[in-house]
Amino acid sequence: MGDIVSFYSFKGGSGRSTCLSNVAFELAKRGAKVGCMDFDLSAPGLHMIYEIGPNRRARTKSIHDYLDPNKPTTDLGDYVLDIEKSYKDTHFDGSLLMMPGDINPRVASEMAGDSNDTYINIQQLIREFETVYDLDYVFLDSRSGISNQAIPMFQSANYLLTFSKWTHQHKLGTYELLNWVGDTCLSDGDYFDDLIGIASNVPGSVSESDVSEWVEDELPQFVGDSTLIHESEALKKEEQIVIDTMPESSISSEYRAIADLIQTL
Repeated sequence: MGDIVSFYSFKGGSGRSTCLSNVAFELAKRGAKVGCMDFDLSAPGLHMIYEIGPNRRARTKSIHDYLDPNKPTTDLGDYVLDIEKSYKDTHFDGSLLMMPGDINPRVASEMAGDSNDTYINIQQLIREFETVYDLDYVFLDSRSGISNQAIPMFQSANYLLTFSKWTHQHKLGTYELLNWVGDTCLSDGDYFDDLIGIASNVPGSVSESDVSEWVEDELPQFVGDSTLIHESEALKKEEQIVIDTMPESSISSEYRAIADLIQTL
């Protein structure tokens, strides 16, 4: 079975989706079979980062369609985009697939409820995607904030990456978010194999020891062997695949470091 990796943030604009897209791109170039799922049901946008054209996007059904009880569920392949087709000059030793989302207020509102059937359907879809395409990694892009909508993303994940900027709102919110995850989303005795805290847009005045101290003192310890932090001023919201367009840039180096980290978990 592949590893399920959930990308989450308490607040938006922390670089979560762009990091997910770049790290998935890098791992696919290295030979991994990676699948991305856009579970930001309120504000989906992974297909925009991957520069999927409107005509091609319109021919692919969305996760919202799959979860909509009023629409018949068709073959899983109708919901999957092959990202490599968008990058003719880039060679993938592995594969990079995506199940896109769509802006659908009615479905997003229904998914935000407490329906156990919804949770089960989402978890089944994650496992079906992983199994049918024999994926090494499934990356889940979840919405920001504390929301019941995200519970299946926590319950399904082996690894959790949290993203926060270096502000009081982000730090306090992330701390409360992770406490909520431990109390609400995980059963007694359950834990993530690893939690990776990514502090993005860290000012130069903040030292690495400051970041590490915050992680050690504040982040709840419902993880497996380690709690890790990756901090950099370079991690910012570029909204593009910089690993492909700016391979020698500092931000590309940061994304490659995160890919290295995920491969060692």
